[in-house]
Amino acid sequence: EMRSSLETIQEVMTLILQECIPLWQKGIEVLCPDGKVRIGHPVVAGWLGDYPEYIKLFTAAYMSCPICLTPRQEMDAHSTTPIKYRRYDQAVVKAKVEEYDFCEDVKANCKPRTLPAFKSAVEKIAELDVFFSENRIRRAENKLFGLMPHTSPESLWKPDLLHTIDLGMTKHGLEWMFNMLHEISNKFEPLEDLYDVTWMAISPHPAINVPRKKYRSVKQWSGKEYRNAGAIMMAVLQAVVYPASQRTAELQEMMEQAMDCLCALVNFSLMARYKSHTFLEDQFVDDEY
Repeated sequence: EMRSSLETIQEVMTLILQECIPLWQKGIEVLCPDGKVRIGHPVVAGWLGDYPEYIKLFTAAYMSCPICLTPRQEMDAHSTTPIKYRRYDQAVVKAKVEEYDFCEDVKANCKPRTLPAFKSAVEKIAELDVFFSENRIRRAENKLFGLMPHTSPESLWKPDLLHTIDLGMTKHGLEWMFNMLHEISNKFEPLEDLYDVTWMAISPHPAINVPRKKYRSVKQWSGKEYRNAGAIMMAVLQAVVYPASQRTAELQEMMEQAMDCLCALVNFSLMARYKSHTFLEDQFVDDEY
């Protein structure tokens, strides 16, 4: 029997998680921090992955949001419509998939095609296509949401530093910054070349890797390279922006506003990598920390 890659992934998920079902039903003994042993019922609390992995895991339609039903044309902007989260009803989707497969068999084996059964199958397939399109899901049964309790797309999706910050926001911030420098270079001064020179002149430091190539010479970026770039991008940009004796006040103000935006991104990225965000009781922290 031929199976699609999506169905194969769901079958693999069944094999992985089927041993967790008895643990949830019967519970397991867990040693708690207070030294007492209690009965715990483990559930799937999250799943870390990139966008293609979430699309396959959630059987979601391509170029759709893994956790909500926002239209594709509104995914890159702040939508004014209320967020409608995915609600995966295992029984309903399973019935729709089986009905679709049955109609496909009728359509393929019905000869001649003038028979009422063929026409009815075509109409039902079109109706089911609308259902899958409106719910932004693929035509496949999702075993994950059917096997484990308390699982849903919005509960399993978790942002992680690699995919959300390094390969996501840091990449976007670097591209946005360099587009600004490119526009300024075309009109006023060659800031792109100055940025490349400063990029290569970074002093050695134990916490960063000194770039060996110019920024524009790197063709393929990895998560580690984006992480390193996020740590030095503000220092390089500040060295490029100042001094500003030859610029107009309006241009300099625009560049300082851009630096404020990137500074917020870099600060969040660096703070998120702290091993702990809890201060000791005897540690004094002022409001400016």
